Amino acid sequence: MTLITVAHIAAAEMSVKALAAPFSEPPPYPRMAEWTFREELAKPEALPPVSTNDVKFVRAPVEGRESYRIDIGANGKVTITTEDDEGLRRAVYYYQDRVRAGDLAPCVRKPWVRNRIARCFFGPIKRPPLNHDELMDDVDYYPEPYLDRLAHEGINGLWLTVEWRDLAETSFTKRSPDAMRRLAKLRRTVDRCLKYGIKTWIFCIEPRRCGKDDPLLKEHPELFGCTVAGESLMCPMQHAAQRYIEESVKDIFNQVPRLGGIMMISYGERETTCLSRFDPLTGRFNGNCPRCAGLEPWQIHWETASAIMRGIRAAGSDAEYISWFYQPQVRPERGAWNAEVARHLPDGVTLAYNFESGAVKEQLGRLRNGGDYWLSYVGPAEGFRKVAEAGRQVGAPIGAKIQVGNSHEVATVPFVPVPGLLYRKYKAMREMGVSTVLSSAGWGGDGERRRSLRRPEWLQVMNGNTPLWPERQLPSGDWRLNLDPVRGNLFGRLRW
Repeated sequence: MTLITVAHIAAAEMSVKALAAPFSEPPPYPRMAEWTFREELAKPEALPPVSTNDVKFVRAPVEGRESYRIDIGANGKVTITTEDDEGLRRAVYYYQDRVRAGDLAPCVRKPWVRNRIARCFFGPIKRPPLNHDELMDDVDYYPEPYLDRLAHEGINGLWLTVEWRDLAETSFTKRSPDAMRRLAKLRRTVDRCLKYGIKTWIFCIEPRRCGKDDPLLKEHPELFGCTVAGESLMCPMQHAAQRYIEESVKDIFNQVPRLGGIMMISYGERETTCLSRFDPLTGRFNGNCPRCAGLEPWQIHWETASAIMRGIRAAGSDAEYISWFYQPQVRPERGAWNAEVARHLPDGVTLAYNFESGAVKEQLGRLRNGGDYWLSYVGPAEGFRKVAEAGRQVGAPIGAKIQVGNSHEVATVPFVPVPGLLYRKYKAMREMGVSTVLSSAGWGGDGERRRSLRRPEWLQVMNGNTPLWPERQLPSGDWRLNLDPVRGNLFGRLRW
């Protein structure tokens, strides 16, 4: 067994360059005609129709939200009893599917996962290197046959990415010139999805950190606390910062009142508030905000989450807030403060945590550590387990972030069919009292998908020698890669 050498790295770089050499001008973006895999998802399924004309529907108590009961009389007549409209919707879908399969039987059904949230397969990704904002074009990313399929599979939520300052007006910020256009499309998307019982959740990483030239920082320095590499993080222990958060959320929900909720990476991915300066493994505070230096992390999180919930409720909405802790570190240790956050959640807030981050699994006789999203590892990792147990002790709702379609083992294919592993994952979630599952993010696809998603800007990005992020997949003939950012992260840990 030998260590990777400089020669190995040089050979890998040469191979990638050779693969990437034939790089022609990409087609205009988007070209739905070339999205062959997506075209199939956008078509109605060729299924025999199932009539419900002979079914008797009854509204009566069953077992709570979305629950239903199916009875079959001696004469073969079917009675479906539902407690609410969503229970009726799920019952009809289930009835149709089972009649087609020929195995309809009496049953009582109730979902144990309250929020079953996915990311739209068609939606572009509003993050580097493309930063494509789906609210600023006229493309329909939510075809009704696709929504119908999702609804039949039990999905009741989709998330799309926004930035507060693109949408909201507050006493600190004016409304963006393009805000009304974005809000109009967001309302159309919300209404379209609700036809199929699917709520729209806005996803964001807020409040955003500000550079020294940002107008918000210049005009309202009182909002901010820690400074990191020349950028300032908002301090939710400041009353003014709480007002900014509450007003931003309230305005968005006033403008789009039928939103299902807001989900936000409140820790990880990018720094936002002074909470970001706590080390995920040790809990040590590495910030320079005097107000937060002596506080527990849960106290800072509480103020942010409370301000968000005040904004939602002030808009007259019964929507929820999912606070997602994204901690993809491969080390299995996690600071005890994460569990303390789970013990201190305002009403209406769910704490979501990566299900597999910090995983340890034996493969080929060696223990291996995994970061975020590993289908081959059932889980949960110890970090998630501690958070879920803490939430269960106080009755707090806990969510799990996983990848159902595929994961980092093979992130360039459309999906990896492993129903047995998924069953065991969900079984473990149920045993731990999980009530929300975030089941997908923004990757998965074949070469056709990657080619069709490229834009002319890719040429500028790649020819400018801009390094891709370490977590981006390796390698493909469609991509030109600079291996510098991955050398230490990938090759430095591998043995051959």
